[in-house]
Amino acid sequence: MMQKADTVFIKPDCPPAKVVKGIKSHVAFGLAKTNVDPNQEMNVLAIADYMKQFPDSKATVTGYADNGTGSREINLRLAKQRAESVAKQLTEKYGISRDRLTISSMQDSDSRSRPMTGTASSS
Repeated sequence: MMQKADTVFIKPDCPPAKVVKGIKSHVAFGLAKTNVDPNQEMNVLAIADYMKQFPDSKATVTGYADNGTGSREINLRLAKQRAESVAKQLTEKYGISRDRLTISSMQDSDSRSRPMTGTASSS
């Protein structure tokens, strides 16, 4: 049986006129999990490295939850916890200032039309 992974999306939080080429990254989570798995650390590190290279960059960390399981309330809470988990690693482990991050979470129905990628761009 194949286990479905959920994703945290990281997208730009800066005006389009000031966006420069960014990176694409996502952090996959196990079913009903909120901690960043060690094999996903490289995806968080990629965002941290980019944000260190471009000190004016900002990112929105958006959490999603599996759209096939759990109630709407559970999925919203899970999505928020996942986004917070990634933001916590960016700040505590990699020294990214919290004021450069915006935390967002999406309803399970919103994730159906979203691609499984995200970006962080500098302003």
